[in-house]
Amino acid sequence: ATSRSEVFYTTDGGASWEQSTGVAPLNNHNARVRVASKNQRMVYLSVHNYRQRKNLLYVSTDGGRTFKEATQDIPQNLSLKDISVSPSGEYVFGSNYHVYVHRQKRWYPMLGQSFFKGGANATSVKYLPKRKEVVYFTSSAGVVRFRINRIED
Repeated sequence: ATSRSEVFYTTDGGASWEQSTGVAPLNNHNARVRVASKNQRMVYLSVHNYRQRKNLLYVSTDGGRTFKEATQDIPQNLSLKDISVSPSGEYVFGSNYHVYVHRQKRWYPMLGQSFFKGGANATSVKYLPKRKEVVYFTSSAGVVRFRINRIED
């Protein structure tokens, strides 16, 4: 994403760039781009508009050339300031304590017996596939870890 609110992709290691399609202008937004490590055709763009308090997620299955919105049921109650993508790109873990499942095109809350219930906004999130753990970094509660019992990635 550029300062002019546009999103670009490259197919030659950055020697040349072309503008992506399907993404609305990102004015006054916090945006994050993440690529699946084992499937680089899977690219996700998360957007949080601070003024409107609105979260958006865009998905590209062609390496960033085109994007489609994946926000049909995205939770709006917590800011989507960051995302972390599973190696295959099947799962997107949001800093809003939810996970997007690409195959089902749906968001699910990250809930469990030991899940943090303090309501602290996470500033970033990281999925650790070898440990099957999602780590949330918060400004008021420190680090919150969530272990996943079963994940097919």
